[in-house]
Amino acid sequence: MTGQATWYRYHPGQAAAGRALRLALGPRWRGKWVNVTANGRTIRVRLTDSMGRTSRLLDLDPHDFARLAPLSQGIVMVVVSWGELIALPATDTVAPRRTHGWWLLS
Repeated sequence: MTGQATWYRYHPGQAAAGRALRLALGPRWRGKWVNVTANGRTIRVRLTDSMGRTSRLLDLDPHDFARLAPLSQGIVMVVVSWGELIALPATDTVAPRRTHGWWLLS
C-alpha cells in the first residue's frame, strides 16, 4: 500500500494509522506491526493510534520519520506492507535496538 507519511510527537517505534490503512488491515489493526519503506530504507513500527487526516496513510514519531527522510521535509511517500519480518541491512551503521520482541534500527 502506497501513500503519504508525516510525523508527530509520539512514542518511538509506534505510529498512528490513517483511515485507508486501518481499512486495509481490518478491525484488529491496532497493535499490528507494519514495514514502512521510503528512500531505499525500511523500518518496522507498531500501529497503536489512529489519525483523523484522511489524506495521509500514517503518522510516525520523529525518530522513525528521520530514519526515512529529514524532519524538515514533513511528508514522505512510503510503501507500507505487513505480514513478514524485515531483514536489517548488514551495511546499516545504525545500532539495532530490541523492542517488544522485534529488532528495530535506532
